[in-house]
Amino acid sequence: MEALIGPEAAAQELAAFDAETDRLKADQDIGIWPEHWKAWQLFVRCGEAWSYIPGMEPIPQGLDWDKVATIGRLEGIRLNRHRYRLMRHMAGVACHEFDAIRKDRQAKSKARQGQAEEDKDR
Repeated sequence: MEALIGPEAAAQELAAFDAETDRLKADQDIGIWPEHWKAWQLFVRCGEAWSYIPGMEPIPQGLDWDKVATIGRLEGIRLNRHRYRLMRHMAGVACHEFDAIRKDRQAKSKARQGQAEEDKDR
């Protein structure tokens, strides 16, 4: 089941992802093998093709492959078996990173709440 998320939630997800991407860029240069380049190009263009688990804070669950195929056709990048496997792996890694960012954000929020309660008790 796919959930639509509001602009504020989408902006938060993108900001978190952008911050992580900036950290990665600062930490290291990444190289992409020529045979993986088209899959990477398609993956980067599929920002609006994610499906989400609904809830208070929607959780990215993976790519909607029908949307990916449509974007590929529009961009002139055919989604063949090799690209599908590469993109499926990249989506899995991205979901893992999204989850880590979400958990980190929740932990920081709980820490702030705990600090606020301590300050209130003083």
